[in-house]
Amino acid sequence: VGYPAPAPGPQPDCLTGLFEPRAGAGVELVLQAIHAAPETVEVQEYGCASLRAIAAEGRESQDQIAALCGIDLIIEALRNHPEELKVQSCACGALGNLAHDHAENQARIVDLGGIELVLKALRTYGTSADVQNWGCAALRDLTHGHGPGLARAAAGGAPELVLGAMQAHPSEAL
Repeated sequence: VGYPAPAPGPQPDCLTGLFEPRAGAGVELVLQAIHAAPETVEVQEYGCASLRAIAAEGRESQDQIAALCGIDLIIEALRNHPEELKVQSCACGALGNLAHDHAENQARIVDLGGIELVLKALRTYGTSADVQNWGCAALRDLTHGHGPGLARAAAGGAPELVLGAMQAHPSEAL
């Protein structure tokens, strides 16, 4: 497997060392691909889906993804691909799993505007059960025990959006 080259331009500090090969580097490979191909929809979709699954494995995985700029890259995918339903769904799920029972990740996601991006996805894709499911789950995980996240979600209309999702998709486990 070849390692993709870094994207051109300035790099955040947390990307230092990301492009150096090493054994067992699954998270690094996913993040490298996302970083190297920010405009490629399929890379962003599958990358966010992979990070969603990896983050669900627990605290160590959440920490590893966050330490290597994974949160920043997922936020960038949401911002760069608002018209791509699958990117929005996978990215919302990844943010939710990274925030689950993790105060530091919650704070980072909220600080980067993650709540607003999740709310935008919920508004844009009201007919998509996947976006509604992952978006509502992300809101739950971003606001649980986190005052600033809860305040921003409420101010952005989260209660109405969640209620709308539940009404629009009554058979889904939102």
